Amino acid sequence: MSGERAFLTHEEAGPLPAPPARPLRQPAAAPHADPVEQVLLHTRDLVDTAVSALRALPDQRLTALPARALAAPQELVAHVVGGAHRTVTAALPGGPELLTVLRDALERHPTAADRPPLTVRLLVAGRLPVWLPPRITERAGVRSAGCGLTPTVVVDGRTALVWSEAADDDAAKGLLVRDEATVRSLGRLVDSAWAAAQPWADSRQLDGYLHTEIARQVLQRLRLGVTDAVAAREMAVSLRTYRRHVAEIMRCLDARTRFEAGVRAVESRLL
Repeated sequence: MSGERAFLTHEEAGPLPAPPARPLRQPAAAPHADPVEQVLLHTRDLVDTAVSALRALPDQRLTALPARALAAPQELVAHVVGGAHRTVTAALPGGPELLTVLRDALERHPTAADRPPLTVRLLVAGRLPVWLPPRITERAGVRSAGCGLTPTVVVDGRTALVWSEAADDDAAKGLLVRDEATVRSLGRLVDSAWAAAQPWADSRQLDGYLHTEIARQVLQRLRLGVTDAVAAREMAVSLRTYRRHVAEIMRCLDARTRFEAGVRAVESRLL
């Protein structure tokens, strides 16, 4: 980004305009509605309403985030997550892009002997593949939600990033919140969504085996479409051993075909 910061300080941004008030939507009360979806939609509305109210406050510890900061949020997320001492809680709806940014920030998170390891909780969409740095995995929880939630990252109950759904191209696209009372409120909203979400048993918290050298070699040959016999010869293993590794990779990725395994490997940045 050629040294230019993609976000503004509170002083540079100036006061945020108060948007027009909008009523809080209530979750659909249809008899067959998914209760998890109701809770998540209600939580998203609470977050949106809270953000709207906060923008009207005269004295607030908020930083407006322009569109360019959230179009390429690596620097911003790394800055916020890099300051974490205890916990990182995130709601990450949509595709894998934001999850990848968060994972990279966790990988680069500094470690210290006098600091306990981070506790990480991720609320992701559907069956989105997740891989976390090995030193994070043991203290990480992942749950799956089937519908949208406002993208939110809460760090230590002290700092939060909230993405906005504003339609106006000139409006701030998100907020960096440093007011602890506000962050705690946002954290409680994400906690309620977490409590309503499903355990991630049917999704894939990627096995450490997939990051071994032999798995990487097999994945590369699967991507290139090399036949089993040629691949086994190149790797100097028996055909049976090679096929055993292919089967293990497909199991870890919950893939029914080799093509599906390749797609999921790319999604998970294994290739």
